Amino acid sequence: MTLSAAHRDNLIRWNSKSTKGLYESHFIKVNLPEEKVAFWWKFTILQPLKGPALFEVWAIFFDIEHPENNCAAKESFGPGETTIDPSRLFCQYGDNILEHDKSAGQIGSDSCFKWDIEWDAGQHSFRHFPKDWMYEKGFPKAKALTPTINAEFKGNVSINGRTFDLAGSRGMQGHNWGKSHADRWVWVHCNHFEDSDAVFESVSSVIKVGPLRSPTFTILHATEPSRPDFTLNGWTEMPRVECRLDGLTWHFRGEHG
Repeated sequence: MTLSAAHRDNLIRWNSKSTKGLYESHFIKVNLPEEKVAFWWKFTILQPLKGPALFEVWAIFFDIEHPENNCAAKESFGPGETTIDPSRLFCQYGDNILEHDKSAGQIGSDSCFKWDIEWDAGQHSFRHFPKDWMYEKGFPKAKALTPTINAEFKGNVSINGRTFDLAGSRGMQGHNWGKSHADRWVWVHCNHFEDSDAVFESVSSVIKVGPLRSPTFTILHATEPSRPDFTLNGWTEMPRVECRLDGLTWHFRGEHG
């Protein structure tokens, strides 16, 4: 089977025989603007330096107008409860399945969170880092990319007996892994702008180099059908982006050319 570039970027890096001290996550975000709700899933592998790996599935529901309905669930599985295909993105943790363009499962008490969804996976990823070797070598210790930055979803999600039809909803799917997380970081993604088909994604992070902390490095990326893509991720550009985190509000300003 010939995989697209995005599917190759989605392949699981974890290996039970050779990889120690690693985390790896595949995550999905979907927004339903008219209902003012959103969904987020994460399939995670946590491999300690010693002992077996732990496999987790997370699911979160956000209701902006009725926050009392917000809910989250997480379930953990051992190696004997999982199946992973290294030749393509396929992982099954318990009864929960993730592939390059679909996912299905149910977690939480009384199976309160249940889903069966698909999306139009892209052919090419958005790679956050400016150089390909940064995904293969030891630096940086935390890797991030977005195999599907903007997609149309379909399928159904049930939350405590309330069912949502995702037909036509837009979302994304990301992938990150590494030996350690950044010391501090912000991740932003939006593909629901008023009167625009633009897509924006950004990562802003501070990393530790020995006992020292780096300056803040910020990557900005935007696409719009009528304009060339905008990506700010050059070595001299990233530390010059002005940014400030105020609670859940992130202020930023960056220039490219």
